Amino acid sequence: MSSVLDILRSHCEDHQDSRGDDQSLSVERRAAKIVEEIEEYGLANQMQRIALDTSDGNCTFEQEVAAQLIHFLECSLHSLVETDSESKEAVKAVLELLAIVSSCDPSICKPVVERAVQLSETKLDSVRASVCQFIGWAVGKIMSLSSKKIDQFNDVLDSASQVLLPRMTDKSQSVRLSAIKASAHFFTNDATDPDILQSLLWCMQHDTSVANRVAATECVPINLETINYVIQRIRDVKSKVRVAALQSIRVKCSDLSLLDPTQCAALLQAGYTERCQETKAETEKVVCLSWMKLVKYDCLQLFKHLSVIDHDKECEIVATILFHACNSDDALATLGDAEAREFRDAVQNSVVSLVDVANEKSLSAESLFMSVSACKLASSQKDKEATLEKILPEISILCQTLEKLAGDLINAIEADNSESQDFLVFMCEQLMKLAVLSDLEEGSRRIFVTALRRLLSSLLTPDDLITEAVKTLHTVSLNDSEFLDHTMAVIHQLDMLSQDQEDILVSYKLRTMSILCSFFETVNPSSSLDSSLNEISEYILPALSQPNRLLREAAINCLGRFGLFASKDQVEGNYLLLLTGVCRDVEEVEEVRAQALLSIADWSFVYGVCDDTALVITDFLERPEHPKSLSYIAAEIATKLLLSGKVDNAAWLGNLLSTFFDPQTEKDFDEFDDVTQVGNPIRVHQILTIFFPAYACMHVNKYENLFDGVGLALQRVQDLRDQRKKASKRGTSRKTSAGTFPYTKLLDYVVNIMEDAWSHANSSEQEGTDKEGNEEGSQQRDFVLRAALEVASYLEKNLCDLGVTIIRTLCKWLSSQELDISSCATKSLSKLKTCVDGIEMALSDSTAEKYLAPLVTRLSQVPAEDSSRSESGEDSEDDQENDELANSFYNLRVSSESPPPKENLPTDLSSLSSKRSSSEFLPTPSRQSRFAERHLNVE
Repeated sequence: MSSVLDILRSHCEDHQDSRGDDQSLSVERRAAKIVEEIEEYGLANQMQRIALDTSDGNCTFEQEVAAQLIHFLECSLHSLVETDSESKEAVKAVLELLAIVSSCDPSICKPVVERAVQLSETKLDSVRASVCQFIGWAVGKIMSLSSKKIDQFNDVLDSASQVLLPRMTDKSQSVRLSAIKASAHFFTNDATDPDILQSLLWCMQHDTSVANRVAATECVPINLETINYVIQRIRDVKSKVRVAALQSIRVKCSDLSLLDPTQCAALLQAGYTERCQETKAETEKVVCLSWMKLVKYDCLQLFKHLSVIDHDKECEIVATILFHACNSDDALATLGDAEAREFRDAVQNSVVSLVDVANEKSLSAESLFMSVSACKLASSQKDKEATLEKILPEISILCQTLEKLAGDLINAIEADNSESQDFLVFMCEQLMKLAVLSDLEEGSRRIFVTALRRLLSSLLTPDDLITEAVKTLHTVSLNDSEFLDHTMAVIHQLDMLSQDQEDILVSYKLRTMSILCSFFETVNPSSSLDSSLNEISEYILPALSQPNRLLREAAINCLGRFGLFASKDQVEGNYLLLLTGVCRDVEEVEEVRAQALLSIADWSFVYGVCDDTALVITDFLERPEHPKSLSYIAAEIATKLLLSGKVDNAAWLGNLLSTFFDPQTEKDFDEFDDVTQVGNPIRVHQILTIFFPAYACMHVNKYENLFDGVGLALQRVQDLRDQRKKASKRGTSRKTSAGTFPYTKLLDYVVNIMEDAWSHANSSEQEGTDKEGNEEGSQQRDFVLRAALEVASYLEKNLCDLGVTIIRTLCKWLSSQELDISSCATKSLSKLKTCVDGIEMALSDSTAEKYLAPLVTRLSQVPAEDSSRSESGEDSEDDQENDELANSFYNLRVSSESPPPKENLPTDLSSLSSKRSSSEFLPTPSRQSRFAERHLNVE
């Protein structure tokens, strides 16, 4: 009779070689046969109650079986290490077989898994990875059992979980991948393991390997807890991860209720993009093959779930996908003939007739949206005409429906029913779009234009419809001249009504401003409006001085758009002065000043930046007493003007750098709600994140501006710190630590982006000679030198005003920079040496001296800056006089016993360095001896 060893060996050999009579057996069938033979062997040896499917009986036999399985496991792992790559698949097949056999009984599985726990900590990556696979197969077999039997393996499952958890953060990518794939078996039969799930979610988001993120995305179950994490992976930088996330949702999402409308919208926004065709194609499959199936091919039900009123843009994407699938043979290829036919019928028969609506039949937002989409996305003009004939036999029916819905909207507003308001606004907008798509004939067009003019000239029409109504009026007008005539007719009508009802004069003027703003936004910028500009200005300018804040804000907004159609002379001569005055008016409300600032910015892009505009923006950037929102708006405007090349202003760059790195900016994040709103510090911070690298690349030859901005940024940080300290003492501001600003981070950031921009600019050109390559390297090194020069100049000028922490930080940064003395520009090095010498003379902190010492040593071979020569190479009279004074001072032999007579010293020591900054000074008495030793040769 064969032993357990013989049974296992025989089957393992047959399984890995696929030979013998049982070569066609699957791994599950072969494992069952092994268990059967082991049971027969036990019975033949008269062992009582040792059946492997119970926990009773003598443990001696179970221990023997477990020992043999462990033996084969260790031998397989050893073979895996020693064999070549071609034989590894056979060894892995044996491991899978052993794992399934081990899972037949908890008392056998437990010691095997405990041994696997020990083997999972070996040094060889291949062994750790194989152990993870072994654990995964064993867990998969256990989880396929009934829930009652699974409970008997709880200890085994806990041990298996403890094996995989540390391996998910293993240093080896292959080990992490094996652990991730093995963990998927914990989530069969709706079971879950919280620890494994959290580790999988972490790997899915943060693992550096694309393959690992893909595997984690495929393994994570789709439920309310995990769906948001999977949707986030649709925005992954790698297309494979994005596709895996979409496939996981398509395959595993068995109920559309797991996705709320916001999540569906996020999926469509991230997935349906022209930038990645693989992601786009997979998103189409999610809509056609998953979502439509889940709603039983009822597209109206799908749009109801997507909330077409709140997510109309995303629903337009879905409508595009559906109509494209109906006209394509490939999109529905995986569906059966009956399913494909049901799909097409549901989409094509979803339109509604407005005749039925006129006969008091209800009109849903989903059916009207699908009707408009059917016209917009018709594959041919013939199909479009047929669809329109079914939906809209006469334009008068549309006008009646539109006016009826507008009346219902007015009633909803009076009843303060916000849900009904959103529904009715959406319906009116869809009807206007339908009218535009209907290719109106002359008679129908006049009827519809008349209906639009009635809507616009009525104060009862809600503001939500004004913009869409003006856009529709522009579309149905024959040209811009006719559009202008229709708009002015509405304005005149409003003006006449306001004269009759002076008690609601402000409401009429607000409606006038709203229509004019929409008009300027819609009309073609190249259109000539000269003949009507004076008439339009008569409605705008008087509103600027009205006491009502909303009216002033609307008028300034309208004037900003009006100025884009006026001449440059008119804007700078008449209107710019008005708005700059509003910006500077501290008594004006913040919203009005902000609107004026934005209008000035619009004019700057068209007509250029004049002195008044630059002064206003600079004032908001530099003076912290202005409202924060205005300062952030000015910062956003400055980034756009600098990036477009309209302005070259180092001071603006310095202010933007200090704003970007100032910790106070992050503290302001919580004070603002809407991140998309202009003036939000989070929005400005995001813009600056993109701005600086983009500016460095687009204006690589203007790097001097950016480095000049570094020095100005450091100076502004000091000014802000002083102002905040004073405000804190007065109790008007929070106390801000002087050492919180990340100086080194700012400096390293500027140097890095300039070096990257320079490398990118040179890589885009053809390869030059070796000499040109050397010049490039020298230029890159000059960026470090240029930043170091700004820091040294700043330190030299402000050393007395800076705290010890800042001085040490900047001195340490200076010495840590790698300056190639032999290749850097001599003039710049000389300037740096002069500044560093001045800093060294004035330092009184030993730690700062220690930090600066390496740089002083490296610069000792650099000649000092010669500032006594004029551009012609000859000494000027003032320079000659300074040289005489300097020589008479530096040639002295100073002695402590016999001090030099006072008459031999120059009367004005400040003249010794007329070319240097006025803030440079002679050393303090505590530094006199070392200064004399180095510069005066004192004995």
